[in-house]
Amino acid sequence: MENENGLVSVIVPVYNAAMYIDQTIQSVINQSYSNWELILVDDGSVDNSVDIINKYRDDKKIIFHQHIGGVNLGVSKSRELGIKAAKGEYISFLDADDIYYPSKLRNQLKVFSQFKDVILVHSKVEILNNSELTYKNEFVLDQQDKVYEINEQKNWLKDNEICNSTVIVKSIVLKDMQFGLPQLFQFEDWLLWSLIAEKGKFYYQNEPQIKYRIHPTSATTAILKNELISPYSKIEYLISLYLLTNSGDFNIKIIEQLKETIIYLLEIYSNRNTDKVNCFRLDFYNVKGDGEMCSKKYYEMSSKYSKLQKEFEELQKIKNSRSYKFIIKFKNILKLA
Repeated sequence: MENENGLVSVIVPVYNAAMYIDQTIQSVINQSYSNWELILVDDGSVDNSVDIINKYRDDKKIIFHQHIGGVNLGVSKSRELGIKAAKGEYISFLDADDIYYPSKLRNQLKVFSQFKDVILVHSKVEILNNSELTYKNEFVLDQQDKVYEINEQKNWLKDNEICNSTVIVKSIVLKDMQFGLPQLFQFEDWLLWSLIAEKGKFYYQNEPQIKYRIHPTSATTAILKNELISPYSKIEYLISLYLLTNSGDFNIKIIEQLKETIIYLLEIYSNRNTDKVNCFRLDFYNVKGDGEMCSKKYYEMSSKYSKLQKEFEELQKIKNSRSYKFIIKFKNILKLA
């Protein structure tokens, strides 16, 4: 029988979360399940997040870490540091602006006892929308609880349907995993779920276990405000997944999805600048694996039109991104598809 009384390590990367981190910490303290440790990893915050965390220094169940030199390395590396420090039989993730329901840990630990082959549990969320934007709940996998394998899900390479703050996973499946990769945009959690999926089954709870907050500075708000961020992030996710998996048939599916995503990205530009960019989109359809032509046009587009160039610069200079470098090598990769 799985140990329902096992230690749970709750890992929270923190970056400029002063407005919300106290509520987040309290939601862990208020758990009906008491055998937990809370690992807070500051990722180079420049607000007073660390001052707020320091109020809990006397609580031996709350552990504080920073990167060497107090630098900012991103959420993926921060989460990796937390996992390395964790002592728990289970790892439970939590973003610094989200809130656990009081029974979250207890409810999810019961699943591991009932289903021996399940390695990860996640759930629906309650949305706390503190922004002016409309958000559709993307984390509804089904209308009922279910055990499943991720590759059985029709859209699993198209959309991330697992909310990070709902996840609890057996710590043993994270040992020796390489997932703390530099991510240019979002979806580092999606990459982690995809890699874990090779090791066992997942369980979806149709009852919310957390409050998922959307606010003006959240990553979700950034995606909603700029339609370019999501496809660029998805390209990063697919590239990383391709590099970290070895199955030929599976990698072909990744490449097919990668091509579809790039074409979708180009159509966004085409819709914004029909006369100027439509010819580029058509050229891309006719590239047929010629990586040098594709990469040349890809960058020429951003350089030629000032509006597009500004957007590229806002997205951390696309020419230096792994997405752009990957497209330069597109010719060899596409031979698999």
